[in-house]
Amino acid sequence: MKDVSVILLAGGKGSRMNLEIPKQFLPLGNQLMVHYSFHFFTKLSCVKEIVVVAEPKYQTFFQQTKDVEIRFALPGITRQLSVFNGLQEVSSDAKLVCTHDGARPFLDEMSFYELVKE
Repeated sequence: MKDVSVILLAGGKGSRMNLEIPKQFLPLGNQLMVHYSFHFFTKLSCVKEIVVVAEPKYQTFFQQTKDVEIRFALPGITRQLSVFNGLQEVSSDAKLVCTHDGARPFLDEMSFYELVKE
């Protein structure tokens, strides 16, 4: 059953790296770092929607899929406010909401399902 909503935090500036582009949008292997997490969540049978928290100029890096609804929220000045903004876009019928940092690309399915099981 698709009843999990994911808030994918991709609004950070990566200021400690002192680069023009935030680290989550840097290439890692053959794709952007944030795409590892994004594509991971789009393939999970329990995920009904992904709310990507990102600046408008980076929202174009995320494409709609046929299996998971994609929504967007603007980042806040803190991570807490970014999560809050993401929560405002989550469907009211979501049974569980998970947040994930887009600069953390190494997820595994077994751990995720262990986390969300009832």
